[in-house]
Amino acid sequence: MADKTPRILTPEEQLLFTTIPDNLSAQEMAHYYTLHPEDKDFIYQHRGEENRLGVALQLCTLRFPGCYLMQMTGISEQLTIYVADQLEVSPRALADYGRRQQTASDHFQAICQRYGYRLFANDDTMPLIRYLLTLAMENDEALYLVDIVMDWLRGQNIVAPTILTIEKLVWHVQRMARWRVYHRITHGLLSEQKAMLQSMLVVDADKGGKTPLFWLRIPAKKPSSESMYHLVERIEFLNELRLPPRPDNIAPARFRQLAQRGRRYQPQALGNLKNPRERHTLLTAYASNGE
Repeated sequence: MADKTPRILTPEEQLLFTTIPDNLSAQEMAHYYTLHPEDKDFIYQHRGEENRLGVALQLCTLRFPGCYLMQMTGISEQLTIYVADQLEVSPRALADYGRRQQTASDHFQAICQRYGYRLFANDDTMPLIRYLLTLAMENDEALYLVDIVMDWLRGQNIVAPTILTIEKLVWHVQRMARWRVYHRITHGLLSEQKAMLQSMLVVDADKGGKTPLFWLRIPAKKPSSESMYHLVERIEFLNELRLPPRPDNIAPARFRQLAQRGRRYQPQALGNLKNPRERHTLLTAYASNGE
């Protein structure tokens, strides 16, 4: 059965976590990929330039971004040369590495045993979700959350699973965080306020045959008595909603993020949202934040 979990990253964003680019700065190269004397002692235990270079690159990609070398989409020539120079081997030796998949797998196991790395397991899921959920309540942007996951995995010496697995986990956390945010913002709304919010999506003859939401978004023209009157009308309309203030347990940045989402939606699209809590949340944030 086809997996219905949405991909939350673009193909370009996915590559950020599965490739080593060629444009890393000298400082970044030194910070992430400098081999220490004890690393070289371990690497030199392996015979052949191709094996030494392969083991070193495996160690490097485990350290950053935190992935198994053979699952990486691409390794930059810049990194290969940087590591090869430290080992005094030819960067071309990498072409001969991994011809036997078992060799690369054996080296990976040896690195894990030596440096304490381990594969992501089911028991890691809930601790990661609990950690991620708190941050997703403040910012649920996919790229930010995937980056947080990778940082958490590195901190635990856990080898990152596939990017698809990480996207699935982040997607589920996003849904949990959004439900909690929507609940916190809307649970105090009175039925009359919900009805008024809903009416913002209905065409109103008094608003020039437009929905109040569309009418609120009409930008002020050049300074004049007419534009001032329109501004006062908008303020009075928003005041009549008597919306509660932003809950203390909702971060200001998250509230602004929701307001911006509310601004981007067309009235019909907001009306078509299946979850009324989501609809009321976006309208409340938009109206309360003065967007």
